[in-house]
Amino acid sequence: MTAVLQTSLCSFRPSNGACFDAWASTHTPVNTCSTPRNGRSTCCDALRRAAASDLDRLVELESLTNGSWNPEQIEAELYRERATVLVVDEGEGTVGWAVGWAVPQEIHLMNVAVHPEHQRKGHARALLTALFDQHRGDAESVLLEVRASNESALRLYCSLGFERVGLRRRYYADGEDAVLMTLLLRERRME
Repeated sequence: MTAVLQTSLCSFRPSNGACFDAWASTHTPVNTCSTPRNGRSTCCDALRRAAASDLDRLVELESLTNGSWNPEQIEAELYRERATVLVVDEGEGTVGWAVGWAVPQEIHLMNVAVHPEHQRKGHARALLTALFDQHRGDAESVLLEVRASNESALRLYCSLGFERVGLRRRYYADGEDAVLMTLLLRERRME
């Protein structure tokens, strides 16, 4: 049985990144509701760790969102020791997923995708916040690259407190630049 993250998105506070009243990998699913900035209330059934049985749906989500990950790459993340792969379920299926790598003192956000019919409902924000909260004790920051043309993702990341720290020229296979962004989860200690 796949462990499920118990969450309460109604307590979401984007300014400090804290999102959940509680979450634990051993609790049963609960209804979780959020009220994004647009004021529309939405619900999802559960945030949980991805399992091997999710592979086909994750591949489908990548295709629907014009993602660049192939089935082999997605499957590798499900088994990679440093990867945390979370999914959000709504109704009868998975509607979004996110993967981050835990590297020394940092989370590197590798991918986040939400089904086009379920976007702008707070799912990406919930996935990201759960991912960050899971590593808050051992990671000081989050690093990501995002397409320079992806305005909705840039707005989301900025609303979560990310700052633009650089540009990777011609980063993507099609030649598009990537904006490099970072978020401090806690202050760095001087040693």
